[in-house]
Amino acid sequence: MTAPEGLEILHKLVKQSDILVENFISGKLATMGLGYEDCKKLNPRLIYASITGYGQTGPYRKAAGYDVIVEAEAGLMHITGESDRPPSKVGVAATDIATGLYAHGAIMAALLSRQQTGKGVWIDCNLFETQIAGLANIASNYLIAGKEASRHGTAHPSIVPYQVFPCKDGYLMIGAGNNKQERDLPPLAVDQFKLLAGEILENPALATDPRFATNDARVANREALIQIISDTLLKQDREHWLQRFTGLGVPFGPINNIKQTFDHPQAVAREVIVEVEHPRSGKIKLVAPAVSYNGKKMAVRRPPPWLSEHTTERGRIGPGRAGILVREHRIVEEAINHLIKKKGPVMSLNLDLPTPTDFPAFPYNPPYEIQVELMRHIYTTIEQKKVTIVESPTGTGKTLSLLCASLTWLRDEKDRAKKGKLHAVAGDGADAKDWVIEQTRERVRRELEADEREYEARLAEARKREDLMKKMAKGRVTKKMRKDVPATKQPNDEEDDQFLPESESPRDNEEMYISPALRALMARVESASRSGLGDGEEEPTCTKIYYASRTHSQLTQILPELLRLKLSLRVFSHHPSTNESIPPGKKRPIEDLDTGAEITPCTRTVALGSRKQLCINDELRAKSRDLDEGCRELLGEKGDKRCPHLPLVRDEGKMLDFRDQILATPKDIEDLAAAGRRAQTCPYFGARRAIPQAELITLPYNLLLQKTAREALGIDLTDQIVIIDEAHNLIPTLLSLSTTRLPYATLATSFMQVCLYVSKFRNRLSPANLLHLKRLVVFLDALKKYVLEWKEGRIGKSAIEEKGVSNKTEKVEVMTAAELLERLGRKASGINLLEIEKYLRSSKLNLKVARKIAGYSDKEAEKNGGTQRSRRGEIPPLHAVEAFLVSLTGATEDGRVTFSLTSSPGNGDVELKYQLLNPSPLFKEVVDAARSIILAGGTMSPVSDVVDQLFSYLPPDKFTSFSCGHIIPAENLQAMVVSKGPRGGELEYKAGKQGDSTVIAELGQILLNFINIVPAGMIVFFPSYNFLNTAKAVWHQSGLLDKFGVKKKTTTDKARGALLFAVIGAKLSEGLNFADDLARAVVIIGLPFANLGSPELRERLQYVKRLEQRRPTKKKPGQKDASAELYENMCMNAVNQSIGRAIRHRGDWASLILLDRRYASPSIRNKLPNWIGNGLTVTEGFGQTVKGLGAFYRNRRVAS
Repeated sequence: MTAPEGLEILHKLVKQSDILVENFISGKLATMGLGYEDCKKLNPRLIYASITGYGQTGPYRKAAGYDVIVEAEAGLMHITGESDRPPSKVGVAATDIATGLYAHGAIMAALLSRQQTGKGVWIDCNLFETQIAGLANIASNYLIAGKEASRHGTAHPSIVPYQVFPCKDGYLMIGAGNNKQERDLPPLAVDQFKLLAGEILENPALATDPRFATNDARVANREALIQIISDTLLKQDREHWLQRFTGLGVPFGPINNIKQTFDHPQAVAREVIVEVEHPRSGKIKLVAPAVSYNGKKMAVRRPPPWLSEHTTERGRIGPGRAGILVREHRIVEEAINHLIKKKGPVMSLNLDLPTPTDFPAFPYNPPYEIQVELMRHIYTTIEQKKVTIVESPTGTGKTLSLLCASLTWLRDEKDRAKKGKLHAVAGDGADAKDWVIEQTRERVRRELEADEREYEARLAEARKREDLMKKMAKGRVTKKMRKDVPATKQPNDEEDDQFLPESESPRDNEEMYISPALRALMARVESASRSGLGDGEEEPTCTKIYYASRTHSQLTQILPELLRLKLSLRVFSHHPSTNESIPPGKKRPIEDLDTGAEITPCTRTVALGSRKQLCINDELRAKSRDLDEGCRELLGEKGDKRCPHLPLVRDEGKMLDFRDQILATPKDIEDLAAAGRRAQTCPYFGARRAIPQAELITLPYNLLLQKTAREALGIDLTDQIVIIDEAHNLIPTLLSLSTTRLPYATLATSFMQVCLYVSKFRNRLSPANLLHLKRLVVFLDALKKYVLEWKEGRIGKSAIEEKGVSNKTEKVEVMTAAELLERLGRKASGINLLEIEKYLRSSKLNLKVARKIAGYSDKEAEKNGGTQRSRRGEIPPLHAVEAFLVSLTGATEDGRVTFSLTSSPGNGDVELKYQLLNPSPLFKEVVDAARSIILAGGTMSPVSDVVDQLFSYLPPDKFTSFSCGHIIPAENLQAMVVSKGPRGGELEYKAGKQGDSTVIAELGQILLNFINIVPAGMIVFFPSYNFLNTAKAVWHQSGLLDKFGVKKKTTTDKARGALLFAVIGAKLSEGLNFADDLARAVVIIGLPFANLGSPELRERLQYVKRLEQRRPTKKKPGQKDASAELYENMCMNAVNQSIGRAIRHRGDWASLILLDRRYASPSIRNKLPNWIGNGLTVTEGFGQTVKGLGAFYRNRRVAS
């Protein structure tokens, strides 16, 4: 296979094949020219299935896979065998077999997908993950409840009797399920244990014995019952007992050997043995395929070959390659000829998109070289379905380059899809003539173009309507819509019905007893029937770019860049002599178009936001602090009570017109809200309706990263492009999105409200509602009691420890979610929190339960003369409880629960907090679904955190990075580390020195020197607010602040500039840009290391350290451990954001001054932005610092 001749043969076979299956060690075939990318170039339709031991990524990807080893490593052997004996392997290679079946299913799915897309796929299937998937309920018990599994032999951990029992001459497997009267379960057709005891064992007293009357009792008295049953069964042979069991409905089965298995009547009836003619051995018996089709077994077409039957010495290729054999050339040729004969000649069409050398859509000609390099990198990343981290300093046209490259690929992909559809046309039969095929393709081409023209004409009409509405709005004063709101009545005892949950379908009560899997299936079937499109056709969809940033203000800056691109709205005439292009921003009026004019579409863009940004119902906004809840309530109303801005089903055309208006011209979030007001149509739901047809979707982080938000908006990231700007915020955002807080006061209020609600409506609630609420009461009660116990323990301990020392204390305890649930006791730990959470958020069953519970509690409080606890519009306490419950259902190792108490002894409050430690699972959902992920930022250094925490599982060939230099000339930036002060001592602003007045006084003298040299504005960043406030106080007392003011005022002064103090990591450090004279120098004081006393920070550092210890590769001698590296990276990430505030465009210039000797150390220096490059200098003394600054500014004055 490594010889050129052998590789040529295999390449020839690849070109003609549908499927390639290989089980080499990960990456091995790629070194031989037979990797997926190599084969894809030869045959883009090839389905390439890799079966390995551990998959294509991860630290074990190079390890060979052995069934028995994987059984051990992936948990199967741990649960196999008797409890008092060593672990045992399964009798056959079960993991090997299951992996083959997984691969088979994946290949069939890939074939089906290829019929729709025309593209092949790389399937990654491995023993390790297959075996973990096969752990089934054992895995769920651990992941959801944190319960470690153990070996039980043939017994069941929670059902008795359920195991193998001995007879006189063999063994029986018996499984008697729960009793008929078991609580919380539907009645069974038979009482299995009663039948076993009375009818089979002839010992009816067992069924009434209190030790065995219920399954819980039998589990508790397992050994006694097993001994009784075993003693009885040993008295007779196996055949006797088989006759007794038959027909009674108690599950049983004999333990058969292999002969008995094949002689089994069912095996004989199903013809599990098949005879095959072998050319050398005559007839041989094989196990038949396990699946029948239309009642018929599939035939075994060929007998198994002899060992080396298809390999001969004559097959050696290449001199000196002893022992390396390949299949005979003749056999390979026969295989190729068979494929050609079967499939017919294959017309190859290379649909790979080559990376452009230039980008005509870019508005500035020519672009800078680094901009072209960045756009080429983005384009290639998208085409090759990779993940990339891009660092492009502010001022280099990062946003423009990202949009230009991604939208260029999007247009090219659209053309490729059209080519693929046309190429797939093969006439009306396999023997169709070439002219027939061409005519058919021409017809399909015309149909596709007609669809595009029709759609663009529709958008043109929408633009025309929008322009008309704008003109009308300018000519009149728009009045706010008014609605007559009937006076609200104070609810009385007869009006309690309003507090009941929403009416249920008759089946809701039955669903208590239906498995979650079956319920999910039923829901999907109902959803499909409800969402049928009837006679209409499905709306067209397209590949999209999801462009996310942290805030709407950052997203608003995208629109001007988008409109600069030459992909924006342009108008062309069909007549070459009058062909003209309208420049970006200059739109030709739609009504002036000739009938023959052609509209080249602009980018269909939609901005997604929350109801807070997009709701145009002023009445609702005025009275409701929870717009989401208020909006849902209005949607459920009828008539005049319904929101007037959301069209009814019969007025669907109005919403579709508004959707087209949204897509007709790019709009930011404010434009969208204004358009909604003009059209008197809800922009929130209008934006949702526009998603399927949009090409560019802008949205804030939370709407992209939260699964619930994506589902609510109907966002499907499958094979889409995701661009995340300002990505240095990504990991903190992921961690904060899943961090929840639950004060004890909120917990107690919620518990009180639910209890009151249940007691009042117990007899009127449906069984399903009552069951869920009871379980919620039990859980909240247990949690509330434990919090009080914890609080009493901490306050009591603090009073003893600190008596006479301090009257205040702060106590914190950190635990896993599993530890918390265990501490709550057996009743609470046995409750399925996922079921409760599903009930709380279920729109069908419980859309208003939280509001109704709070409302009824307020009503009762008023009746009893109390004060109303929850003000109108406040978010109900039950919502906070729900968020906390969701957090507890995550993986045990991925988060921590913190109990904190800040109080005076005998008084105070407790806050519960769930802190997410592992951001990877949340983001992996996005990465796995999307075609390509692009993380972009002005400063992404250091990138090791992002790679380690988010992409450690990706294979190296799926991850890239790009860092471009700055567009400014090298002489426009001065970057220096000041390690010594005016007194000659080393500068080091650690936390312990930040209160030293001597250190602060010297720092003031340093800044005063800088102020005398730096023209115009200067920004000084402190590592913390405490340090800044302390410094200002010292300088004010010494009069130094007044000296600062002599040279630079604290307000902007064109003559002398201004001095601005800021804090690293605060709003000014990344929220504002200071171009030109606003900032000619940025001074960074010290290193802003986070407080190691924070319990949350300690837990996160310990988490990454534990992860590192589990990895098979150990760190090199002298290398920092993962926690120290993360701690340092967090500091430098904040520093790097502050550094980029001053240089904003090609002609800008400034100094960057780092005040702390630690910046000169290699570990810190290497984590500074790459665009600083080799321009960083470390001054030997303070005199050299002042001299260097003076020379830089003199040179800049001369240059300008």
